[in-house]
Amino acid sequence: MNPATELPDSIPIGTPRDIRLDMLRGIAVFVVLFDHIEDLLGFWLVRYWTPISCGYSDGSDAFVFLSGIVFGRVYSKRLEREGWNPSLKKVLRRSLQIYAVYLLVTGTLIVIGLALRTYAPELIPILNLEIGTTVRGFSTFAMLYQPYGTQILCFYSIVLPLMLGLLKLYGNRPISAILVSFGLYCVSQGVQSVSLPRLPWGREWYFNPFAWQFLFFIGMVITINHQLTSRVKRFRYKTLVVACVFLLVSLVIKKGWLNLLHVPQATEMQVWLDETFESWSYKSRLRPLRILHFLSLFLVIYLALPERESQFWTMRGIRTLVQCGQNSLELYALGVILSVIAIPLSRFVGNSLGTAAGMDLGATLLSIGLATYLSRNKKARSRSLQSGEIETSSQLPECSSVSRGTAGNQRRVYESTLS
Repeated sequence: MNPATELPDSIPIGTPRDIRLDMLRGIAVFVVLFDHIEDLLGFWLVRYWTPISCGYSDGSDAFVFLSGIVFGRVYSKRLEREGWNPSLKKVLRRSLQIYAVYLLVTGTLIVIGLALRTYAPELIPILNLEIGTTVRGFSTFAMLYQPYGTQILCFYSIVLPLMLGLLKLYGNRPISAILVSFGLYCVSQGVQSVSLPRLPWGREWYFNPFAWQFLFFIGMVITINHQLTSRVKRFRYKTLVVACVFLLVSLVIKKGWLNLLHVPQATEMQVWLDETFESWSYKSRLRPLRILHFLSLFLVIYLALPERESQFWTMRGIRTLVQCGQNSLELYALGVILSVIAIPLSRFVGNSLGTAAGMDLGATLLSIGLATYLSRNKKARSRSLQSGEIETSSQLPECSSVSRGTAGNQRRVYESTLS
């Protein structure tokens, strides 16, 4: 097995994080950003070639799956090292952080919508501003009110503690953990009432947690089940061929290229396939076709990535993507706000394909700027922690405990950026 393409089974201090995963998360950030902006403006430039237009998955699938991989890497070792209670405390803290981001983004969107609804009335249905102020206020804290782009934040807020429980169970009884996760997924597919409500009443969560936890779980298992990854790599070429064929068929059907064939009933066949595949890839319930499409896409991209030692990873553009992936939560929140702001801005300058391109470029530059700032902040924080420990150790005759403290600080900085 090639060690450069193997997900590591430990996270020792001093070992660099897997920048391949960071780069993929960075790509997902911009895929979602472009999808949101161009969807709201109604002009497709980049979106025409993103996964949502070429198949049956999108950037959301990548976020959830890659989060599962990172979660499995970090918390499997944390459970072994510190046990259940400290790990649960860390997960709950992370859930509260995401919940706070949800409240901040939602509050910002409400202010933007109320301030500009006369100038840009299309903000009213997009942000569900027709809901009464009192109801909207209380419902926000209960995550019943989920304006555009905030739905996935609600999903993360409640699913992380569940995934820690499944990770703990998987360490002791893997079959039981698989049955629990897959069982929840199957029930969500077959029972319409298995969901959580959101406003306006009668709607379900856009990311049904009972269904979407399964994709998170798959990512989590892949990174800790080394027999599974070894088996996939043993048959990597056969698997790659199957994945490529599946992606090609999905592209042909999604783009409607069957209509170009001058054969009898090609149009009828295209319509039937569109309807069938769309029902099998319904997003809120994470239908099976959606999972298969994303896993095929991930496999092709991941196996095509160069080894870690390659000069590819030193390229400036790649390093920028890596930085964006390392700050994906903050960049996603910024992207949601910028997507909504793009609507009144487009009315001011005129809505056109050029406007959409300009919005894409401006949002990209702002996102890169934020990622650069946050990355420098984290590095400065890490250096200050290390220098503080070194200064303390120089004043003490016995430094072994201080050395352990330095390692602990390094680990905390590392895990805070991963989780």
